[in-house]
Amino acid sequence: MIINKQESQALNITRFVMSIFIVFFHAYTSVQIYDYWKDLPVYRGVTRFFSLQIGEMGVPVFFLISGYLFFGKYQQTWMCYKSKIQKRFYSLFVPYIFWNAFIIAAYYVAESIPTIQTLFNEGGKLVHDFDLHDFLFAFWSHKGGNPILTQMWFVRDLLILIICAPIIYLLARYAKFVAILCFGFIWFAKWEVPNWESGLLFFFIGACFSIYGKSLTEEVRKIAPSLFILTPLLLLADFLLSGTTTGFYVHRTLIFVGVFFIIALVTVLIEKSKIHDIVFLTSGSFFLYIIHDPMIRFIRKFTLRWVDHTSEFQVIAIYFAAVAIDVVVAYFAFWCLRKYAPGFLRWSTGGR
Repeated sequence: MIINKQESQALNITRFVMSIFIVFFHAYTSVQIYDYWKDLPVYRGVTRFFSLQIGEMGVPVFFLISGYLFFGKYQQTWMCYKSKIQKRFYSLFVPYIFWNAFIIAAYYVAESIPTIQTLFNEGGKLVHDFDLHDFLFAFWSHKGGNPILTQMWFVRDLLILIICAPIIYLLARYAKFVAILCFGFIWFAKWEVPNWESGLLFFFIGACFSIYGKSLTEEVRKIAPSLFILTPLLLLADFLLSGTTTGFYVHRTLIFVGVFFIIALVTVLIEKSKIHDIVFLTSGSFFLYIIHDPMIRFIRKFTLRWVDHTSEFQVIAIYFAAVAIDVVVAYFAFWCLRKYAPGFLRWSTGGR
């Protein structure tokens, strides 16, 4: 499967947009430990839209695109598999190890400053108190099944899926629909956040597009009119049925449909010349994804100390401000590294 310039732009812009919404997602989840949100219905409605209804589409979109790109020009041979693994070792494994090690060191320093210690640690074991077991598991399953740099669970699970590429290829070739139904059921039925289930389902669907020689953006573009009608209806139904059993299944349906809606929307906007690929922004999306979470946690908890928790306007304003600050700081750091330490930036982000 050969990706043309327009499709490459669409995928790049899609990843950038969804990296922003993942920041929104963590801007919401990072402060759910506070109970005063229950008295702020407008805030909960606004954050549900940006963080949960749209933000939850981010990681499935990443898995879908990753599966699609990995299996482009893939052949079921040892040489091809070896080549693909070697490339992902540098583009995924090296950044995975480096940034988890970096955050361990950063937390160690932050914990030495009493006034900000609680902004990084939520009652868990301090890095200062880690033993060898804790340090090793910080790279795999530190807390809640995630590495210490929480969002890197995506890279961890992606590496596992890539290692399993020969099996995924066989399933796609000889049991495509059965596999999609099985993976879809597992993902759809899980009541908790479906992390690895999302990877399995959407990476496999992306793989199927490439293995069968279908352009992801062209195929999604064909059903764009239906997606543009269905997605807003699901957004409304999801909002109205929130907290109910039916609402749970509507929400899952929204996320599934929304993944393709986002790709279709970006593709159509590119076709109509409404948007275009800004290389600086799209090339920095992986860097933003890597470093945003500890920063958004700090910003959210720090800024909430200075607002009236009973004011809908103030808590909503600080929610958007925190996301904006996080993104701007991340891209400023990206610009500085690209200008003054380009070799380090390429190495630490896997050549991106």
